[in-house]
Amino acid sequence: MSVKFTREVVKSRKLVSRATTQVIVENDIIVPDVKQDIGRILFAGGDAFVTNAEVDNGKVLIEGMVRYNILYTEDSQQQYACSLNANVDFSHFLDTPGVSPGMEARIKLDVEHVDCRFINGRKINVKTILGIRSCITEENDHYFVNGVEEGNDVQVLKRSITLNRFIGSSKAVCTIEDSMEIPSGSPSISEILRSDIKIVNMECKAADNKIIVMGQANIRTLYASDDGDRSIKAVEHEIPFTQIIDFPGIEEENDIEFGYEIQNYSFEPAEDEDGELRLINGEIDVGVWVSVSAREDKEVMVDAYGLRTDLGMEKMIVKTEEYFPCSRSQVILKDTISLDSDFPGITEIITVFSKPILSEYEFEENRVVINGVVNSYMLYYSDDREQPVCCFRRDIPLSHALEVKDIKPSAGCEIDLDMEHINYNMISGRDVEARFVVGINVKLHGEDEHVLIENVVENPPGEERALQQMPSITIYFVQEGDTLWDIAKKYRSTCEDIARENRIDSTASVSPDMQLFIARK
Repeated sequence: MSVKFTREVVKSRKLVSRATTQVIVENDIIVPDVKQDIGRILFAGGDAFVTNAEVDNGKVLIEGMVRYNILYTEDSQQQYACSLNANVDFSHFLDTPGVSPGMEARIKLDVEHVDCRFINGRKINVKTILGIRSCITEENDHYFVNGVEEGNDVQVLKRSITLNRFIGSSKAVCTIEDSMEIPSGSPSISEILRSDIKIVNMECKAADNKIIVMGQANIRTLYASDDGDRSIKAVEHEIPFTQIIDFPGIEEENDIEFGYEIQNYSFEPAEDEDGELRLINGEIDVGVWVSVSAREDKEVMVDAYGLRTDLGMEKMIVKTEEYFPCSRSQVILKDTISLDSDFPGITEIITVFSKPILSEYEFEENRVVINGVVNSYMLYYSDDREQPVCCFRRDIPLSHALEVKDIKPSAGCEIDLDMEHINYNMISGRDVEARFVVGINVKLHGEDEHVLIENVVENPPGEERALQQMPSITIYFVQEGDTLWDIAKKYRSTCEDIARENRIDSTASVSPDMQLFIARK
C-alpha cells in the first residue's frame, strides 16, 4: 500500500515590485466665465488622486486626477484675491517587470511641484511634477505536506517555525461630512480660496469580526470675507471620524497594517439661520486599505523516510511580506524668512502654508537618514499699493536621522512626511521667524522565507529491494555534523531504536567518532 500524507495550506502575500518614479503632467487651464481675469498669480498648488489602477503584463496603468488650486489677484485696481480650482485627468503606464494580471496595485500620488505660467488674463499653463509610489503584491495559497495519514513505517521529522500567515485585505472609503461654522467675530464668506486637510491620529483595531478605523480631519480654510475690502481670513476646524470595515474571522491579536489617503474633497459656503454665509459645508473622501496577517508558531514536516520504502522530497520556497512596527519621529526646523529685494515689505502676515518633500533616504547602521525640503509659502499684505497682496516662497532644507533597530540588509522602506504645525512671528517688515514641525513616519518591510515540502514521491520497487540487501548489523562511527536523524535515515532505522540499542537518549546530540550499533529493520 502506498504511503499517504496529510496536507495543509498557508496563505501568503508576496511583494512583487515596489518602485518610486516621477512623471510630468502639463495642461492649459481656462478661467471660467464666472471668475475675474487674472492679474498676478500668487500661488499654484494641487493634490493628486488615483481613480483607477490596473495591472497588466509587465506594466501598470495608472489613471488619476490632479486638482489644482491657484490663488491670484484679479486684474483690477483693487487687486482682490481670488481662487481658481480645476481638475485635470491624466493616465500613465508604469513599466513594472514581473507583474501580471490578478496582482494587487497600491498607488500613492504626490504633487511635488507646480510651475504656473501666465499666458493671458483668461488662460494659464501648469506643469506638474507628480511623484508616484507603487506597491504590487500577489496572494497565493501554498499547499504543503505536513504529516503521514497512513503508513506506520514512515519516519517524520518536524521543526517549529514562525509563519507570517496572510489572512486577507480590504478597502473602504470613509466619507466625512460636516457643516463648519465661522467663529463669531469673524466676517462672513465671500469666496473660499483654499482648504488644506490633514488626517491625524489614525488608528485601527479589531473587534467582533470588524475593523474599526478612527481618526481626525484637521481643516484649515482660507477665505475672502464679504467686508468692503474682501480681507483674507483663515479658520481651522477639527472633525473626528470612524469607519467600520466588515472582516469576518479577524482576531484581536492579529497584525493589522493599514494605509490611507485623501481621494476627494469639496468645500462650499452655506447660509446659516440668519441667511448669512457663515457655514462651510465640507465633504472629504478618505480611502482606507487594511491588510491582516498573523504570526504563528507551527510544527512543519521538514523531512521523512520510509523504513522499507524509498521516498523523495519535492520542496518549495514560500515567501511572505514581513512588516515591522512603524517608527515615528518629529523634526523641528527654525528659519528666518527674509524677503528678496524685489518683493515689497510686509505689513501683515495672512498665513503660511508649507509642504515637506522627500528627496532621498539611506540606511546607516541602525538608522535611516532622510533628506528633503520644506516648500514654504508666506501669503501677506504688503506696503506697496501696486501689489497689496503678495506670496513669497522659501525652500528650507530638511535632514534627519531616525533610529531604527535591527535593519536587515534587504529591508525596504516607506517614508511619509507631513506638516504637523507652523508658528511664525514678524521680526521686521522684511523678516519673519518661522518654526516648522515635520512628522516623519518610517515603515520598514522585508521578506520572510521558508522551505516547505510540496510533495513526497515513492521511488520504484527496485530500490525497495536494494534496501533489503543492507547488512543485518552495522557499526557506524559518527562523523562531524551528523545527527541521529541523519544516521537513522541513512540506515533505514529509527532514532528510538538506535538510542535504545546504544543506551543513549533519543533526543541527545551525537559526537564525532562515537561508535553506534545499528540493526537492520
